Amino acid sequence: LHYQKEFMGTYDVEQGASDRQWIRLALVPESESRDFDAGRIQVKMKDGRMIGLNELVKVSRVEEQPQSYYRINGLNSIYLSVVAEETANQLALSKEVKAYMDGIRSQLPAGYEIHTGYDATEFIREELNRIYLRTGV
Repeated sequence: LHYQKEFMGTYDVEQGASDRQWIRLALVPESESRDFDAGRIQVKMKDGRMIGLNELVKVSRVEEQPQSYYRINGLNSIYLSVVAEETANQLALSKEVKAYMDGIRSQLPAGYEIHTGYDATEFIREELNRIYLRTGV
């Protein structure tokens, strides 16, 4: 419960005759740290004194065994899907994502690869080129 985030509900706030706003209420931990610190959790003993959980347990981080595998061409793969917001300039965003992925590609260990499976902006670029050609003719 110490690290639990809990949605409490929404609250309707009236700001005038026709203005209404919704406020989302959530219970969040004091610290947004992703590291588990057992010492921050206090445990009440039978005699009433409080001690840190780290005095009762030893915490160590261990990588979990894979639950399933995703394979492309027989190789273990991670499939990442990037979707633009409706108001985003998809062509500009595509350039930014490709530049970012190129930066990651140069830092990958030997044997790791990045492949683009589908790029929706290729269709948009082709259609724009056709429009430019038709407009020019």
